[in-house]
Amino acid sequence: MVSLHLLGFCVGAFVIGLYSPFFVLLPRVNDAGWSAWWIVLGVFPYVSPLFHFVMLVIPPADEVANQST
Repeated sequence: MVSLHLLGFCVGAFVIGLYSPFFVLLPRVNDAGWSAWWIVLGVFPYVSPLFHFVMLVIPPADEVANQST
Protein backbone atom coordinates (compact mmCIF):
# COMPACT_ATOMS: atom_id res chain seq x y z
CA MET A 1 0.00 0.00 0.00
CA VAL A 2 2.87 2.38 0.73
CA SER A 3 4.33 1.82 -2.72
CA LEU A 4 1.04 2.92 -4.28
CA HIS A 5 1.21 6.24 -2.41
CA LEU A 6 4.83 6.64 -3.41
CA LEU A 7 3.94 6.00 -7.03
CA GLY A 8 1.18 8.62 -6.87
CA PHE A 9 3.59 11.12 -5.36
CA CYS A 10 6.18 10.46 -8.06
CA VAL A 11 3.64 10.82 -10.86
CA GLY A 12 2.39 14.08 -9.35
CA ALA A 13 5.92 15.46 -9.06
CA PHE A 14 6.58 14.47 -12.67
CA VAL A 15 3.45 16.25 -13.90
CA ILE A 16 4.31 19.41 -11.96
CA GLY A 17 7.86 19.19 -13.27
CA LEU A 18 6.54 19.19 -16.83
CA TYR A 19 4.00 21.93 -16.15
CA SER A 20 6.50 24.48 -14.83
CA PRO A 21 8.79 24.86 -17.86
CA PHE A 22 6.11 24.92 -20.52
CA PHE A 23 3.24 26.86 -18.96
CA VAL A 24 4.99 29.14 -16.46
CA LEU A 25 8.59 29.65 -17.48
CA LEU A 26 8.22 29.69 -21.28
CA PRO A 27 5.73 32.59 -21.39
CA ARG A 28 7.85 34.50 -18.88
CA VAL A 29 10.98 34.02 -20.99
CA ASN A 30 9.08 35.27 -24.04
CA ASP A 31 7.82 38.29 -22.06
CA ALA A 32 11.42 39.15 -21.21
CA GLY A 33 12.27 39.10 -24.92
CA TRP A 34 14.64 36.16 -24.60
CA SER A 35 14.86 33.04 -26.74
CA ALA A 36 12.81 30.04 -25.65
CA TRP A 37 16.00 28.00 -25.52
CA TRP A 38 16.78 29.59 -22.15
CA ILE A 39 14.36 27.18 -20.45
CA VAL A 40 16.94 24.43 -21.01
CA LEU A 41 18.66 25.88 -17.93
CA GLY A 42 15.82 24.38 -15.90
CA VAL A 43 17.35 20.94 -16.43
CA PHE A 44 20.46 21.68 -14.39
CA PRO A 45 19.88 21.21 -10.64
CA TYR A 46 21.93 24.09 -9.22
CA VAL A 47 21.28 26.59 -12.00
CA SER A 48 17.51 26.14 -12.16
CA PRO A 49 16.56 27.94 -8.89
CA LEU A 50 18.80 30.87 -9.76
CA PHE A 51 17.29 31.09 -13.26
CA HIS A 52 13.75 31.00 -11.81
CA PHE A 53 14.67 33.83 -9.44
CA VAL A 54 16.10 35.90 -12.30
CA MET A 55 12.90 35.38 -14.28
CA LEU A 56 10.94 36.55 -11.25
CA VAL A 57 12.72 39.87 -10.86
CA ILE A 58 13.52 41.05 -14.40
CA PRO A 59 11.05 43.42 -16.04
CA PRO A 60 9.29 42.50 -19.28
CA ALA A 61 10.63 43.71 -22.60
CA ASP A 62 9.52 47.16 -23.73
CA GLU A 63 7.32 45.91 -26.55
CA VAL A 64 5.45 43.58 -24.19
CA ALA A 65 5.06 46.22 -21.47
CA ASN A 66 3.69 48.82 -23.93
CA GLN A 67 1.00 46.59 -25.43
CA SER A 68 -2.54 47.65 -24.67
CA THR A 69 -4.97 44.97 -23.55
